[in-house]
Amino acid sequence: MEDHVSHMEDMNTVYTDDPLVSLIYWHTVDTYVGLTSTLICLPTIFVFISSKKFFRRNKLLTLLAVGDLLTCLAILMVGFMRKNMYTAAMETGRVPIETSWSCAWKSFVLLRLLGSLISPCVVFWISMERFLAVFYPRTYRIKVAQHTTAPSVLILLYTVVVTGIGYILAWHNRNNPDSAPFYCGRKVSFGYAFTSYVYAADVIGFVFALALNVITICKLAKLYATRKNRIEVQRQLRRIRYIVVISLISTVTVAVPNAMSFISAWFIKLDIYLSEPAVWAIAFKCSINFFVYFILKADFRHRVYEILGCLTPEDQILPKTEPVLDIMMRRRQSTQEELEEESRSRRADTRTPPPAMTRNSVRPFENTAQSNGDVSNTEAYVPASRWGRSPRSGVGQVATSSAQLTKQLSVRGLEPPR
Repeated sequence: MEDHVSHMEDMNTVYTDDPLVSLIYWHTVDTYVGLTSTLICLPTIFVFISSKKFFRRNKLLTLLAVGDLLTCLAILMVGFMRKNMYTAAMETGRVPIETSWSCAWKSFVLLRLLGSLISPCVVFWISMERFLAVFYPRTYRIKVAQHTTAPSVLILLYTVVVTGIGYILAWHNRNNPDSAPFYCGRKVSFGYAFTSYVYAADVIGFVFALALNVITICKLAKLYATRKNRIEVQRQLRRIRYIVVISLISTVTVAVPNAMSFISAWFIKLDIYLSEPAVWAIAFKCSINFFVYFILKADFRHRVYEILGCLTPEDQILPKTEPVLDIMMRRRQSTQEELEEESRSRRADTRTPPPAMTRNSVRPFENTAQSNGDVSNTEAYVPASRWGRSPRSGVGQVATSSAQLTKQLSVRGLEPPR
Protein backbone atom coordinates (compact mmCIF):
# COMPACT_ATOMS: atom_id res chain seq x y z
CA MET A 1 0.00 0.00 0.00
CA GLU A 2 1.37 3.35 -1.03
CA ASP A 3 2.30 6.06 1.41
CA HIS A 4 -0.85 7.87 2.45
CA VAL A 5 0.77 11.28 2.86
CA SER A 6 3.40 11.96 0.21
CA HIS A 7 4.56 15.46 1.14
CA MET A 8 3.53 18.78 2.58
CA GLU A 9 2.37 21.97 0.91
CA ASP A 10 1.93 25.53 1.99
CA MET A 11 -1.28 26.19 3.84
CA ASN A 12 -4.04 27.90 1.91
CA THR A 13 -4.26 31.58 2.77
CA VAL A 14 -7.92 31.06 3.64
CA TYR A 15 -6.81 29.64 6.99
CA THR A 16 -5.48 32.43 9.16
CA ASP A 17 -4.64 32.20 12.83
CA ASP A 18 -8.08 33.21 14.09
CA PRO A 19 -10.05 30.55 12.17
CA LEU A 20 -7.47 27.93 13.11
CA VAL A 21 -7.78 28.82 16.78
CA SER A 22 -11.55 28.44 16.48
CA LEU A 23 -11.19 25.06 14.75
CA ILE A 24 -8.74 23.88 17.42
CA TYR A 25 -11.25 24.86 20.09
CA TRP A 26 -14.13 23.02 18.43
CA HIS A 27 -12.15 19.84 17.89
CA THR A 28 -10.82 19.94 21.45
CA VAL A 29 -14.44 19.78 22.57
CA ASP A 30 -14.96 16.90 20.11
CA THR A 31 -12.11 15.04 21.79
CA TYR A 32 -13.59 15.31 25.27
CA VAL A 33 -17.12 14.53 24.09
CA GLY A 34 -15.88 11.46 22.23
CA LEU A 35 -13.82 10.30 25.21
CA THR A 36 -16.75 10.63 27.62
CA SER A 37 -19.18 8.81 25.36
CA THR A 38 -16.64 6.05 24.70
CA LEU A 39 -16.17 5.47 28.42
CA ILE A 40 -19.94 5.10 28.79
CA CYS A 41 -20.29 2.74 25.81
CA LEU A 42 -17.65 0.35 27.10
CA PRO A 43 -19.67 -0.77 30.17
CA THR A 44 -22.70 -1.32 27.94
CA ILE A 45 -20.81 -3.84 25.83
CA PHE A 46 -19.27 -5.43 28.91
CA VAL A 47 -22.71 -6.05 30.46
CA PHE A 48 -23.96 -7.76 27.30
CA ILE A 49 -20.92 -10.02 26.88
CA SER A 50 -20.37 -10.75 30.58
CA SER A 51 -22.63 -13.80 30.42
CA LYS A 52 -23.00 -16.23 27.54
CA LYS A 53 -26.68 -16.74 28.35
CA PHE A 54 -27.33 -13.01 28.52
CA PHE A 55 -25.43 -12.45 25.28
CA ARG A 56 -27.49 -15.07 23.44
CA ARG A 57 -30.67 -13.33 24.55
CA ASN A 58 -29.45 -9.90 23.38
CA LYS A 59 -27.39 -10.45 20.23
CA LEU A 60 -28.87 -7.51 18.34
CA LEU A 61 -28.50 -5.14 21.29
CA THR A 62 -24.87 -6.23 21.63
CA LEU A 63 -24.32 -5.41 17.96
CA LEU A 64 -26.00 -2.03 18.49
CA ALA A 65 -23.65 -1.35 21.40
CA VAL A 66 -20.68 -2.18 19.16
CA GLY A 67 -21.93 0.24 16.51
CA ASP A 68 -22.35 2.97 19.12
CA LEU A 69 -18.83 2.35 20.43
CA LEU A 70 -17.35 2.64 16.93
CA THR A 71 -19.15 5.95 16.41
CA CYS A 72 -17.90 7.35 19.72
CA LEU A 73 -14.34 6.24 18.99
CA ALA A 74 -14.57 7.95 15.60
CA ILE A 75 -15.68 11.21 17.23
CA LEU A 76 -12.81 10.94 19.71
CA MET A 77 -10.24 10.30 16.98
CA VAL A 78 -11.48 12.95 14.57
CA GLY A 79 -11.30 15.54 17.33
CA PHE A 80 -7.83 14.47 18.43
CA MET A 81 -6.32 14.16 14.93
CA ARG A 82 -7.77 17.38 13.54
CA LYS A 83 -6.82 19.32 16.66
CA ASN A 84 -3.20 18.20 16.25
CA MET A 85 -3.30 18.82 12.49
CA TYR A 86 -4.61 22.38 12.84
CA THR A 87 -2.14 23.08 15.63
CA ALA A 88 0.77 21.94 13.42
CA ALA A 89 -0.61 23.95 10.50
CA MET A 90 -0.75 27.09 12.61
CA GLU A 91 2.83 26.57 13.82
CA THR A 92 4.46 25.58 10.49
CA GLY A 93 2.14 27.08 7.92
CA ARG A 94 2.10 23.78 6.02
CA VAL A 95 -0.53 21.03 5.61
CA PRO A 96 -0.30 17.47 4.21
CA ILE A 97 -1.47 16.61 0.72
CA GLU A 98 -4.19 13.94 0.85
CA THR A 99 -6.07 11.86 -1.71
CA SER A 100 -9.39 10.10 -1.39
CA TRP A 101 -7.53 6.82 -0.88
CA SER A 102 -5.26 8.14 1.87
CA CYS A 103 -8.21 9.80 3.61
CA ALA A 104 -10.23 6.58 3.45
CA TRP A 105 -7.62 4.87 5.60
CA LYS A 106 -7.86 7.39 8.40
CA SER A 107 -9.13 5.47 11.41
CA PHE A 108 -11.91 7.92 12.22
CA VAL A 109 -13.28 7.73 8.64
CA LEU A 110 -13.55 3.93 8.72
CA LEU A 111 -14.99 3.78 12.25
CA ARG A 112 -17.56 6.46 11.55
CA LEU A 113 -18.68 4.66 8.41
CA LEU A 114 -19.09 1.33 10.22
CA GLY A 115 -21.05 2.90 13.07
CA SER A 116 -23.34 4.73 10.65
CA LEU A 117 -24.20 1.50 8.84
CA ILE A 118 -24.73 -0.81 11.83
CA SER A 119 -26.87 1.25 14.22
CA PRO A 120 -29.88 2.12 12.01
CA CYS A 121 -30.12 -1.45 10.74
CA VAL A 122 -30.26 -2.89 14.26
CA VAL A 123 -32.84 -0.41 15.53
CA PHE A 124 -35.00 -0.91 12.45
CA TRP A 125 -34.87 -4.71 12.70
CA ILE A 126 -35.78 -4.80 16.41
CA SER A 127 -38.71 -2.49 15.70
CA MET A 128 -39.79 -4.74 12.83
CA GLU A 129 -39.70 -7.78 15.13
CA ARG A 130 -42.02 -6.11 17.64
CA PHE A 131 -44.34 -5.06 14.81
CA LEU A 132 -44.55 -8.62 13.44
CA ALA A 133 -45.06 -10.14 16.90
CA VAL A 134 -48.18 -8.02 17.41
CA PHE A 135 -49.68 -7.81 13.90
CA TYR A 136 -48.53 -11.07 12.29
CA PRO A 137 -47.87 -13.52 15.14
CA ARG A 138 -47.83 -16.66 13.01
CA THR A 139 -45.24 -15.22 10.64
CA TYR A 140 -43.19 -14.04 13.59
CA ARG A 141 -43.17 -17.45 15.29
CA ILE A 142 -42.27 -19.37 12.14
CA LYS A 143 -39.95 -17.00 10.28
CA VAL A 144 -38.37 -14.78 12.95
CA ALA A 145 -38.43 -16.20 16.48
CA GLN A 146 -36.68 -19.41 15.43
CA HIS A 147 -33.74 -17.58 13.79
CA THR A 148 -32.14 -15.27 16.34
CA THR A 149 -28.64 -15.25 14.81
CA ALA A 150 -29.58 -14.58 11.20
CA PRO A 151 -30.41 -10.85 11.63
CA SER A 152 -27.00 -10.08 13.15
CA VAL A 153 -25.23 -11.99 10.38
CA LEU A 154 -27.22 -10.21 7.68
CA ILE A 155 -26.52 -6.79 9.19
CA LEU A 156 -22.78 -7.52 9.37
CA LEU A 157 -22.81 -8.80 5.79
CA TYR A 158 -24.61 -5.66 4.61
CA THR A 159 -22.06 -3.50 6.46
CA VAL A 160 -19.11 -5.30 4.86
CA VAL A 161 -20.58 -5.04 1.35
CA VAL A 162 -21.40 -1.32 1.60
CA THR A 163 -18.01 -0.55 3.16
CA GLY A 164 -16.29 -2.47 0.38
CA ILE A 165 -18.14 -0.43 -2.24
CA GLY A 166 -17.01 2.77 -0.53
CA TYR A 167 -13.35 1.72 -0.60
CA ILE A 168 -13.63 0.71 -4.24
CA LEU A 169 -14.80 4.25 -5.00
CA ALA A 170 -11.94 5.71 -2.94
CA TRP A 171 -9.43 3.57 -4.85
CA HIS A 172 -10.94 4.65 -8.15
CA ASN A 173 -10.32 8.33 -7.29
CA ARG A 174 -6.92 7.80 -5.65
CA ASN A 175 -4.94 9.68 -8.31
CA ASN A 176 -6.93 12.88 -8.02
CA PRO A 177 -5.27 14.97 -5.28
CA ASP A 178 -7.77 17.78 -5.72
CA SER A 179 -10.61 15.49 -4.64
CA ALA A 180 -9.58 15.43 -0.96
CA PRO A 181 -8.94 18.44 1.29
CA PHE A 182 -6.25 17.88 3.88
CA TYR A 183 -8.68 17.53 6.81
CA CYS A 184 -10.33 14.44 5.21
CA GLY A 185 -13.76 13.02 6.03
CA ARG A 186 -16.34 10.65 4.59
CA LYS A 187 -17.51 12.95 1.81
CA VAL A 188 -14.00 13.60 0.51
CA SER A 189 -12.97 9.95 0.97
CA PHE A 190 -15.84 8.09 -0.68
CA GLY A 191 -17.52 10.76 -2.77
CA TYR A 192 -20.65 12.79 -2.32
CA ALA A 193 -22.99 10.22 -3.90
CA PHE A 194 -21.88 7.34 -1.66
CA THR A 195 -21.88 9.47 1.49
CA SER A 196 -25.35 10.76 0.63
CA TYR A 197 -26.52 7.15 0.52
CA VAL A 198 -25.11 6.61 4.02
CA TYR A 199 -26.89 9.73 5.28
CA ALA A 200 -30.16 8.66 3.65
CA ALA A 201 -29.88 5.12 5.07
CA ASP A 202 -29.42 6.58 8.56
CA VAL A 203 -32.44 8.85 8.23
CA ILE A 204 -34.70 6.19 6.69
CA GLY A 205 -33.65 3.49 9.17
CA PHE A 206 -34.33 5.51 12.32
CA VAL A 207 -37.48 7.27 11.04
CA PHE A 208 -39.04 4.03 9.81
CA ALA A 209 -38.16 2.34 13.11
CA LEU A 210 -39.90 5.10 15.04
CA ALA A 211 -42.95 4.86 12.76
CA LEU A 212 -43.20 1.08 13.27
CA ASN A 213 -42.94 1.48 17.03
CA VAL A 214 -45.67 4.11 17.09
CA ILE A 215 -47.98 1.86 15.04
CA THR A 216 -47.26 -1.10 17.33
CA ILE A 217 -47.95 0.93 20.47
CA CYS A 218 -51.24 2.18 19.01
CA LYS A 219 -52.28 -1.43 18.33
CA LEU A 220 -51.38 -2.50 21.87
CA ALA A 221 -53.26 0.48 23.30
CA LYS A 222 -56.33 -0.51 21.29
CA LEU A 223 -56.13 -4.09 22.59
CA TYR A 224 -55.74 -2.83 26.14
CA ALA A 225 -58.73 -0.51 25.79
CA THR A 226 -60.92 -3.37 24.55
CA ARG A 227 -59.86 -5.51 27.55
CA LYS A 228 -58.31 -8.19 25.35
CA ASN A 229 -55.68 -10.12 27.30
CA ARG A 230 -54.33 -7.12 29.17
CA ILE A 231 -51.59 -9.11 30.91
CA GLU A 232 -49.94 -10.04 27.62
CA VAL A 233 -50.43 -6.51 26.29
CA GLN A 234 -48.52 -5.19 29.29
CA ARG A 235 -45.73 -7.71 28.64
CA GLN A 236 -45.46 -6.55 25.05
CA LEU A 237 -45.37 -2.92 26.15
CA ARG A 238 -42.52 -3.69 28.55
CA ARG A 239 -40.60 -5.34 25.71
CA ILE A 240 -41.06 -2.49 23.27
CA ARG A 241 -40.68 0.60 25.44
CA TYR A 242 -36.86 0.74 25.43
CA ILE A 243 -36.62 0.46 21.65
CA VAL A 244 -39.27 3.19 21.32
CA VAL A 245 -37.11 5.54 23.38
CA ILE A 246 -33.96 4.60 21.45
CA SER A 247 -35.64 5.12 18.06
CA LEU A 248 -37.04 8.47 19.20
CA ILE A 249 -33.68 9.71 20.49
CA SER A 250 -31.94 8.41 17.36
CA THR A 251 -34.39 10.19 15.08
CA VAL A 252 -33.82 13.49 16.86
CA THR A 253 -30.06 13.26 17.40
CA VAL A 254 -28.87 11.24 14.39
CA ALA A 255 -31.42 11.38 11.60
CA VAL A 256 -31.86 15.15 11.83
CA PRO A 257 -28.08 15.91 11.86
CA ASN A 258 -27.56 13.49 8.96
CA ALA A 259 -30.32 15.23 7.04
CA MET A 260 -28.44 18.48 7.65
CA SER A 261 -25.22 16.84 6.41
CA PHE A 262 -27.07 15.67 3.30
CA ILE A 263 -28.14 19.24 2.61
CA SER A 264 -24.60 20.42 3.26
CA ALA A 265 -23.19 17.89 0.78
CA TRP A 266 -25.38 18.97 -2.12
CA PHE A 267 -26.66 22.48 -1.52
CA ILE A 268 -24.96 24.72 1.03
CA LYS A 269 -22.09 24.13 3.42
CA LEU A 270 -23.12 24.30 7.05
CA ASP A 271 -21.32 26.55 9.48
CA ILE A 272 -19.24 24.85 12.14
CA TYR A 273 -21.62 26.25 14.76
CA LEU A 274 -24.23 23.84 13.36
CA SER A 275 -22.11 20.89 12.25
CA GLU A 276 -20.15 20.34 15.47
CA PRO A 277 -23.17 20.37 17.86
CA ALA A 278 -24.72 17.80 15.52
CA VAL A 279 -21.70 15.57 16.16
CA TRP A 280 -22.11 16.00 19.90
CA ALA A 281 -25.77 15.02 19.60
CA ILE A 282 -24.73 11.77 17.92
CA ALA A 283 -22.29 11.06 20.76
CA PHE A 284 -25.07 11.75 23.27
CA LYS A 285 -27.36 9.27 21.49
CA CYS A 286 -24.72 6.54 21.55
CA SER A 287 -23.94 6.94 25.24
CA ILE A 288 -27.51 7.42 26.50
CA ASN A 289 -28.46 3.86 25.54
CA PHE A 290 -26.83 2.50 28.70
CA PHE A 291 -29.22 4.50 30.87
CA VAL A 292 -32.21 3.61 28.68
CA TYR A 293 -31.47 -0.09 29.14
CA PHE A 294 -30.87 0.33 32.86
CA ILE A 295 -34.19 2.12 33.45
CA LEU A 296 -36.48 0.30 31.01
CA LYS A 297 -34.96 -3.19 30.59
CA ALA A 298 -35.35 -5.30 33.72
CA ASP A 299 -32.91 -8.09 32.80
CA PHE A 300 -30.19 -5.56 31.91
CA ARG A 301 -30.66 -3.82 35.26
CA HIS A 302 -30.57 -7.16 37.08
CA ARG A 303 -27.35 -8.09 35.26
CA VAL A 304 -25.72 -4.78 36.27
CA TYR A 305 -26.67 -5.38 39.91
CA GLU A 306 -25.29 -8.90 39.68
CA ILE A 307 -21.95 -7.66 38.27
CA LEU A 308 -21.69 -5.03 41.01
CA GLY A 309 -22.46 -7.61 43.70
CA CYS A 310 -25.56 -5.76 44.90
CA LEU A 311 -27.77 -8.86 45.02
CA THR A 312 -28.31 -11.23 47.91
CA PRO A 313 -27.74 -14.97 47.36
CA GLU A 314 -31.51 -15.43 47.02
CA ASP A 315 -31.57 -12.88 44.18
CA GLN A 316 -28.69 -14.36 42.20
CA ILE A 317 -31.04 -16.29 39.91
CA LEU A 318 -31.85 -14.19 36.89
CA PRO A 319 -35.50 -13.20 36.60
CA LYS A 320 -37.42 -15.52 34.39
CA THR A 321 -37.53 -14.05 30.93
CA GLU A 322 -40.11 -15.87 28.93
CA PRO A 323 -39.55 -16.37 25.24
CA VAL A 324 -41.03 -13.57 23.20
CA LEU A 325 -44.61 -14.63 22.54
CA ASP A 326 -47.27 -12.86 20.60
CA ILE A 327 -50.67 -12.00 21.98
CA MET A 328 -52.66 -14.55 20.02
CA MET A 329 -50.29 -17.35 21.01
CA ARG A 330 -50.56 -16.38 24.68
CA ARG A 331 -54.35 -16.32 24.39
CA ARG A 332 -54.43 -19.81 22.90
CA GLN A 333 -52.09 -21.11 25.59
CA SER A 334 -54.28 -19.65 28.34
CA THR A 335 -57.38 -21.26 26.84
CA GLN A 336 -55.62 -24.61 26.53
CA GLU A 337 -54.46 -24.44 30.15
CA GLU A 338 -58.00 -23.69 31.31
CA LEU A 339 -59.38 -26.65 29.35
CA GLU A 340 -56.73 -28.97 30.78
CA GLU A 341 -57.46 -27.77 34.30
CA GLU A 342 -61.20 -28.33 33.83
CA SER A 343 -60.55 -31.80 32.42
CA ARG A 344 -58.38 -32.73 35.42
CA SER A 345 -61.06 -31.43 37.77
CA ARG A 346 -63.74 -33.56 36.12
CA ARG A 347 -61.57 -36.67 36.26
CA ALA A 348 -60.95 -36.03 39.94
CA ASP A 349 -64.70 -35.72 40.58
CA THR A 350 -65.44 -39.02 38.86
CA ARG A 351 -62.79 -40.74 40.99
CA THR A 352 -64.21 -39.34 44.27
CA PRO A 353 -65.64 -42.30 46.27
CA PRO A 354 -69.09 -42.03 47.82
CA PRO A 355 -69.33 -41.42 51.54
CA ALA A 356 -68.42 -44.41 53.62
CA MET A 357 -71.35 -46.55 54.69
CA THR A 358 -71.61 -47.95 58.17
CA ARG A 359 -72.05 -51.61 58.74
CA ASN A 360 -75.72 -50.99 59.58
CA SER A 361 -76.43 -48.87 56.50
CA VAL A 362 -78.48 -50.25 53.63
CA ARG A 363 -79.24 -49.08 50.14
CA PRO A 364 -82.87 -48.20 49.37
CA PHE A 365 -84.99 -50.80 47.64
CA GLU A 366 -82.70 -53.55 48.94
CA ASN A 367 -84.05 -56.40 51.09
CA THR A 368 -84.57 -54.83 54.48
CA ALA A 369 -84.10 -58.20 56.10
CA GLN A 370 -80.36 -57.64 55.70
CA SER A 371 -80.62 -55.01 58.40
CA ASN A 372 -82.94 -57.07 60.65
CA GLY A 373 -85.93 -55.23 59.15
CA ASP A 374 -85.45 -52.28 61.52
CA VAL A 375 -85.39 -49.09 59.43
CA SER A 376 -85.20 -46.88 62.49
CA ASN A 377 -81.73 -48.20 63.28
CA THR A 378 -80.25 -47.82 59.80
CA GLU A 379 -78.40 -45.10 57.88
CA ALA A 380 -79.86 -45.22 54.40
CA TYR A 381 -77.68 -44.07 51.45
CA VAL A 382 -79.92 -41.86 49.32
CA PRO A 383 -78.66 -41.52 45.73
CA ALA A 384 -77.98 -37.95 44.75
CA SER A 385 -79.77 -38.39 41.44
CA ARG A 386 -83.05 -38.83 43.30
CA TRP A 387 -82.74 -37.38 46.79
CA GLY A 388 -81.67 -33.76 46.43
CA ARG A 389 -78.21 -33.60 44.81
CA SER A 390 -77.25 -32.90 41.19
CA PRO A 391 -76.75 -36.13 39.21
CA ARG A 392 -73.49 -34.63 37.82
CA SER A 393 -71.66 -34.85 41.11
CA GLY A 394 -72.21 -38.57 41.65
CA VAL A 395 -72.09 -38.06 45.40
CA GLY A 396 -75.04 -39.10 47.58
CA GLN A 397 -76.45 -37.96 50.88
CA VAL A 398 -76.79 -39.95 54.06
CA ALA A 399 -80.07 -39.94 55.98
CA THR A 400 -79.00 -40.44 59.57
CA SER A 401 -82.45 -41.33 61.00
CA SER A 402 -85.74 -42.87 59.93
CA ALA A 403 -87.45 -39.52 60.52
CA GLN A 404 -85.20 -37.76 58.04
CA LEU A 405 -85.67 -40.55 55.50
CA THR A 406 -89.45 -40.48 55.87
CA LYS A 407 -89.48 -36.69 55.50
CA GLN A 408 -87.38 -36.80 52.32
CA LEU A 409 -89.58 -39.48 50.76
CA SER A 410 -92.84 -37.81 51.71
CA VAL A 411 -91.75 -34.52 50.13
CA ARG A 412 -91.29 -36.37 46.85
CA GLY A 413 -94.55 -38.32 47.13
CA LEU A 414 -92.84 -41.63 47.78
CA GLU A 415 -93.39 -44.27 50.37
CA PRO A 416 -90.60 -45.19 52.73
CA PRO A 417 -89.36 -48.79 52.60
CA ARG A 418 -91.25 -51.11 54.92
